[in-house]
Amino acid sequence: MESQSRREMKPDLPMAGPYEIVLVPEPSWGRSLADLAYRKGTGFRGNWNRITKRELARAGGKCEYCGAADGRLVVHEEWEFDDETLTQRLKGYKVSCLDCNLIVHAGRASISGYLDDAKEHFEKVTGLSINALIAAVLSATAEWKRRSRKKWRVDVSSEAFAQGFEEMVNQGQAKLWEP
Repeated sequence: MESQSRREMKPDLPMAGPYEIVLVPEPSWGRSLADLAYRKGTGFRGNWNRITKRELARAGGKCEYCGAADGRLVVHEEWEFDDETLTQRLKGYKVSCLDCNLIVHAGRASISGYLDDAKEHFEKVTGLSINALIAAVLSATAEWKRRSRKKWRVDVSSEAFAQGFEEMVNQGQAKLWEP
């Protein structure tokens, strides 16, 4: 039987076409498996490479949003949030091309000066007006502001390659993103 907190997680994510727009709360910035892989001295880089290889194979070497098979693909961690227990739980991964990754990380794309690229790709992939993306980002931003006022525990227990690294993830450092 599912735990009560598991059932209370919000399934109604802001969507814009095939894109779930979820903004990680500021206290959790730098606290992910991808970030752990690039932190010196953690010993997680090889595990992240195994996760990446596994997920690229699962996705057939294609972007799971737009189907692009050429160019660089990245593995994006997907999270769910239990607002009652303040737990941010890894729910899985999505493989994306760099253009779709700009859309998934629209806030970071905006800060980095790539918002126009994200808008152009979004309209091309979805056929939707950019207003659909803006509405989803605004909805996600309201949730982000509320969630950013609290400290979250990050749960990566669903990932076998993360066993033994959960404490390190939770001691993460904020990562400064560069364009």
